[in-house]
Amino acid sequence: MAILQQKCRGARSIPPCPTSGEGVHAWCFHVYNRLRSEGESHEQAANYCEQHATRSLTPGDIPNGHTPGSSSPRPRFFKPTYKPDRLTALARRMDGFSLTDLAERSPIRPSTQTPASFLHALYLPGENVRIFTKFISQGQGTATREPEGTPCNAHELDEFIRPAEGNGTWFLCNPIDGKTIHLDRLKTETNPTGRTCRAEENLTAFRFLVVESDKADPALWIAGLVQIPLPIVAIYSSGGKSIHALVRVDAENGQHWREIKSKLAPTLVTLGADDSAMTAVRLTRLPQCYRAEKDRWQELYYLNPTADETPLSQLPTL
Repeated sequence: MAILQQKCRGARSIPPCPTSGEGVHAWCFHVYNRLRSEGESHEQAANYCEQHATRSLTPGDIPNGHTPGSSSPRPRFFKPTYKPDRLTALARRMDGFSLTDLAERSPIRPSTQTPASFLHALYLPGENVRIFTKFISQGQGTATREPEGTPCNAHELDEFIRPAEGNGTWFLCNPIDGKTIHLDRLKTETNPTGRTCRAEENLTAFRFLVVESDKADPALWIAGLVQIPLPIVAIYSSGGKSIHALVRVDAENGQHWREIKSKLAPTLVTLGADDSAMTAVRLTRLPQCYRAEKDRWQELYYLNPTADETPLSQLPTL
């Protein structure tokens, strides 16, 4: 990475890639053509886009056609895809592993937790976690972790357990500074100033990555997930088919987070993980809240704030 950045002479003044869904394709087109115009090779420009994009590249993200003045076609970029047979083969090794088995390996009993105690266990004193009952919004509340030594108020977020909207409750996976900022890339007709408090620029830590699957059978997904050597700190349901895993990555900054994600994504996506959900500003379901539209709870299955890379299947029952 360091070598590539030194070679790309225009890299220092290139704006960061927007989050997934907010103009990644346009950013790739602009950055690729700019680097090419400044004398970088096709490979250097394409690799810069691939390594700095906030999601995996898909066909068409890098401009089509031949490089001007060259007869060599550009390399193709392949996006990893879900391989059901691969997940099935992995899951068979843990045939019969259930959610009960998972809960029995949780250092903190899931059934004893509330939304507030769950967040208290995962975030540091003074950190702010944004809470949502409307997915497309700036959030409906902020939970601030109590100072060190202060007991957790387990009922602080009870108002979010049964939200009026009926679609459940989410939280932003990484902590924020609580400030409102204005970003040019977010300007739209409905948001003419680009106002936000949930962008990557608001994050105060790049600690977590969300791994979820809407494609995989939940039983197979769990049986596969518990065999992967990842520091999984929590596993919980969406109140629907999806099961979410919160993975601690402890990245130094946004670029470092994306580098970690790019290494993990190919394997995880092959097993059924949603690549588009792997962003540092991802909203994920807040456990122990009710999702009225599904008439189901967003259940907490596993919680271990000090998790290491030991596969969960290898942990002793408690």
